[in-house]
Amino acid sequence: MIRPETIEHVRQAADLPAIVGRYTSLRRSGRGFQALCQFHDDHDPSLSLWQGRDGCWRFRCFACGAAGDSIAFLQRTESVSFPEAVRYLGDLTGIDTGTSVEPNQARVREYEQQKQWRDKVRSFEEWRSEAFRHYGRQLDACEERLAFWSDIAKTAFEAGIEHEESSRWLGQLYDERQWLEYRMAVLHEGTRQDQLEIWNDEWIK
Repeated sequence: MIRPETIEHVRQAADLPAIVGRYTSLRRSGRGFQALCQFHDDHDPSLSLWQGRDGCWRFRCFACGAAGDSIAFLQRTESVSFPEAVRYLGDLTGIDTGTSVEPNQARVREYEQQKQWRDKVRSFEEWRSEAFRHYGRQLDACEERLAFWSDIAKTAFEAGIEHEESSRWLGQLYDERQWLEYRMAVLHEGTRQDQLEIWNDEWIK
């Protein structure tokens, strides 16, 4: 049997945003987060996460009514009992609950990565907005150069002249446009992992 004080310790230590982040993307909302609810067919983020004055993270879905703490969230998503959820969270957070469920080490690493990401999410969201604008400006400039070299290539073609320089520039600019459009699409609606790959790219920092 797990002691009540141990359960409370686990409840306060568990990082709910890091746990929820394993299942869906999070976005900042004031001092908490919003996400797609995992307990119904959610298309507009209706799951709210916040940290109470007691230090415990809690969740509530304002569409289906699901609510609780980190233990309750794990119970519902992993279909485990209350003691199993406590032991699992104890292993993730390094708290001795008396027994171990031997959590998958990959999941432990993922939990730690999610915690690190949670701490950076505000600056990450700010960066994502700025990066999207940055790539948009580059794309506009690329389109202008494409129009310029396309006109030259068209004029040369109509005159029956082979213009190697315009062909070379057009090839490079089409590749650049595709690359920029891809990055903008990832920043707009891509997976968090793909976005983080751009975040970690020294080219943009």
